[in-house]
Amino acid sequence: MTLTRRGLLQGAGALAGVGLLGGALPADAARPASRLVVVFLRGGLDGLSLLAPLGDPRYADARPTLALPPSRALEVDRLWGWHPDASGLAALFRRRQLAPVVAVADPGASRSHFEAMEQLETCSADGRPLRTGWLDRYADAAGLTGTFGSVTTSSVLPRALSGSAPELAVPSLDGFAARTRGDRAAFLNALRAVNANGSEASTRMRTALGAADRLAALRGRPLGRYPGSPLGRALHDVATMVRAGLGLHVAAVDAGGWDMHSGLGKGAGVDGGWMGTQLRDLSRSLHAFADDLGRHWAGTTVLVMSEFGRQVAENHDGGLDHGTGATWLVAGGRVRGGQVLGSWPTLRTLADGAVPGRVDPRQVLAEVLRDGCGAPARAVAAAVPGVGAQRLGLFR
Repeated sequence: MTLTRRGLLQGAGALAGVGLLGGALPADAARPASRLVVVFLRGGLDGLSLLAPLGDPRYADARPTLALPPSRALEVDRLWGWHPDASGLAALFRRRQLAPVVAVADPGASRSHFEAMEQLETCSADGRPLRTGWLDRYADAAGLTGTFGSVTTSSVLPRALSGSAPELAVPSLDGFAARTRGDRAAFLNALRAVNANGSEASTRMRTALGAADRLAALRGRPLGRYPGSPLGRALHDVATMVRAGLGLHVAAVDAGGWDMHSGLGKGAGVDGGWMGTQLRDLSRSLHAFADDLGRHWAGTTVLVMSEFGRQVAENHDGGLDHGTGATWLVAGGRVRGGQVLGSWPTLRTLADGAVPGRVDPRQVLAEVLRDGCGAPARAVAAAVPGVGAQRLGLFR
């Protein structure tokens, strides 16, 4: 196999086309101590179906057909009960590796999907969207310049990752590969020859090929206990990248299908309704992810977020309209789990029919980065500008 400089450049272009020339694997001494996986539930999760305030009599009154039946709930305490299709989440909660955070919303948060997501994903100090996303600013300030330092399982970068930091979109590992024309060994020998002259491009190409080969060895790994849903497959792929030791520090996973204006299902969908189906998928996926990571779970923080919650009262179409205060989940090996965190306002006083926001979402994001990931102060300040030092106590 004869390789010319022109041939090497053509090979570099092919590798760049699959997004592998983002740089060498990270070696920054100031990089975060823990990885972060952000699961964004698009559409507005109804937290009162996931974790129902069964001890509040106004809950059943507001939802004559959609309230979760107390007899079917997985009890947490006198106030709260898990949806029965969230048994995997309840198991992580009992292990003290998962903590729900209730009433999460900025007081001025929008009830428009687009505007609410824009506010959260750009995370500005005054509520006005910034040009870059909070995860992108974090990755940039934390020095996550490696090929797999910051990834998304979506085909399009989510708003939270938009900006200048190098990010990699990996919709599926099944079709992810770096290919060379001709013999791979001869190609690598040619790269070494070029690298003798200090070529940065050839160093990146060698790193990219090595990373792709390590992933190829794990590609086709059985799903095991993951559901075969898009969310289950996405988290399976993230776990595969972690297990391959590629230096993954940030992963963004999107999951749609939570905008339930109608057809949510009686009793919060406990017998196969839309809500029950979605919660079963979320619960099984996250529980399988935690078990799949094994020893890597101790160094992983998972944040499950949604743009807003839903109205407390059901509507006339068997669903729930847009609300404010949301329920988020924080899970991981260092999470101070087994308790419901946040400031629950009870259902006596509502904000235009919805749970009012009592926990600033920016506070949660900053605490996840600062205490969950061990991020440098400059990275936290870049990701969440202007946030205070208040803590919910999410981490041990």
